[in-house]
Amino acid sequence: MPQTRSTTRNSNEEPWVDTPTRKPGKKERAERVAAREATRAAAESEAARTTTPAIAAPRPVAITTDRTPQRAQPNSLAIRPDSPIPQLPRQQQKDDDYWPTMTTTTDKPKLAELMSLEDQYPALTPSPVDVLSYKGKLATALTKCGTQDYKRGGHLYLVLDPQEYRAKIEDPTAVYPTEPARPVKPVATGTTPVSSSTYEDYKETKVIYADHLQYDQQARDLLAAKFPKSLKGLKKGGEFRFELTAKQMLKHLNKGTDDTALRNRCAREVLNRLINRPYISTPNGAEEWFADADEDRDLIIQLGHTPQPYGTIMTTALGVFMDSDLPDERIRDLKTTWWKMRKDEHLEADDLDTFLVFQEFYNEQLRHLHSTATRNRLKKANQATEVTRDDITTVREEIAQVQDML
Repeated sequence: MPQTRSTTRNSNEEPWVDTPTRKPGKKERAERVAAREATRAAAESEAARTTTPAIAAPRPVAITTDRTPQRAQPNSLAIRPDSPIPQLPRQQQKDDDYWPTMTTTTDKPKLAELMSLEDQYPALTPSPVDVLSYKGKLATALTKCGTQDYKRGGHLYLVLDPQEYRAKIEDPTAVYPTEPARPVKPVATGTTPVSSSTYEDYKETKVIYADHLQYDQQARDLLAAKFPKSLKGLKKGGEFRFELTAKQMLKHLNKGTDDTALRNRCAREVLNRLINRPYISTPNGAEEWFADADEDRDLIIQLGHTPQPYGTIMTTALGVFMDSDLPDERIRDLKTTWWKMRKDEHLEADDLDTFLVFQEFYNEQLRHLHSTATRNRLKKANQATEVTRDDITTVREEIAQVQDML
């Protein structure tokens, strides 16, 4: 059969060359694929050389309070706790008129973190002592939450009345702080703009008011969790009113326990607890005993009874110290030293000043005595161990002699 020829153009050969029509082999197909891949790679390389390089994105800049841009850490926009709080742009500050429940700072303590977990267990049927004791602990936590305007006692005014406030800070002439009012945003009058000092005062007052709202809300939440059943009468539609304050909630709790006979019985229980509380010898045992005694004395006052005189508390302390596991002769020596120091410093009256000196003296001396007694106990225990080892060695030698005789 005669061989036919084709006049089609072949891309790999010279144009218009007649080639025979045949099926390409495996080797030829592989060469064609390799040629196409090489052509594509060359085209991509040429395109990469002729394309304009991309401009790198600018690194993030942290906004600081002194308006001086500073470079932040690469690949991170997080603000470190010790870095300044970033400010909003000026136009956003002027338009900002919302009232946040939390302040703009992140280092303010929370009341729940300043109280122990045992104090936050719910009291379903609280007694007057339970209410007053929790009120005192809540007030102590509020003293650790400083205010922007440096009020004495922190935010004590949220839960204490004037008399309780002065007793808490131990200053009978202190001026009871007033609750901050919601500030009004200053506006320009006519063609007179708002001065920068006026606007700065407004921002500072706004922070003070926001702190007031924050801690009042935290106190309300803690009271609602502590006394869930006793505060049900203040709820409307299952929720507390928005304008309800922590002080009003405490007033409602006091009404629920405003029974004269009940309060008298609670006062007697607190007094017995104060007189019969034992002293436990620990490094801070004296400080804990005096703190509990001071708390019981405050509870007796809040229950409407005359508190124990400071002289009675000092006499009680001397008795419980003598009944402790510390050496009796050392406790007697401390008592003699105390009376001598009291005479030398002319501390004749059994008042608060004498009690504070007495408390400081025994806190230091009992801490040292506890440390010395602990070392002596360890020394005696080691000596007893050595004696026991000697006895065991002697018994072993006697047993060995008997065995040799047998």
